[in-house]
Amino acid sequence: MALYGVQLDVNTNRVIHNIQMLFSSIDGSMSLLALDRRLHEADEFGNKTLSLEQFDDCLKSVAVILKPFDLQSLGKFFSRNEHGRIDYHDFMERLR
Repeated sequence: MALYGVQLDVNTNRVIHNIQMLFSSIDGSMSLLALDRRLHEADEFGNKTLSLEQFDDCLKSVAVILKPFDLQSLGKFFSRNEHGRIDYHDFMERLR
């Protein structure tokens, strides 16, 4: 099932909310800092973008396990262009 427009926004908001709730149930500030650090470390080109696989690995490193459909939704929503690289800076801004 492909998501576009409003459906993509709704699903992305749901996933972001779920991640925020997960972080609030533990020490959220430490988890956000850890995630931000992991994202920057994985950014081999220094352009604030990651492949979907790199992004997923960073999330998993802070115990955020997403369903493939939800990961694809985030990838599509936070992709700057058609190359599918995720703008993790925008993701972190939205998460905060």
